[in-house]
Amino acid sequence: MRRSSTSSRARRAAIAIAVPALTLTGVIAGLATPASAATTKCADEQYIYLDGGRSWVGMQPCVHKDGNYRKSWIRVRWFYDFRGTKWDGFDILATLERNDVIKNSKHCDFTDKLNASVVGDIKCTTATLYSTTSGGWTADGEGAYNFNLDGRGYYTKPLHGSPKVS
Repeated sequence: MRRSSTSSRARRAAIAIAVPALTLTGVIAGLATPASAATTKCADEQYIYLDGGRSWVGMQPCVHKDGNYRKSWIRVRWFYDFRGTKWDGFDILATLERNDVIKNSKHCDFTDKLNASVVGDIKCTTATLYSTTSGGWTADGEGAYNFNLDGRGYYTKPLHGSPKVS
């Protein structure tokens, strides 16, 4: 009798553990979204070189779609082989476009951030846009920069846009 009592308790304990675990698994699975629901596509990173090519700033436009919501950003990464002020100005214009028509944009002044650290990684992100129109959505933009004390003013680097999302 004792044996059946013990095995009965063991079965009840196993059920008490298994049922909540299965329920939790079902809840988590129900919260997951299909892999195809959200999509991000990025262009290749595009560079500005300094200090004989030992230092660089890379800019990469990306577009993101999640259902009927879309946004874009330009990721800015940098590495410097020297300390000190590098820029009198460093601005980014990130655009969310549909078939090369700007639908949303964001301007970011990153001068202080790029001068403050020898290495970094930041984003300039547009606001999220709701649209049921599919096809032709891309990220694009440009960098405008002024080297510290070179006396030449601002340069503009138009960026190659991202691949399209629907």
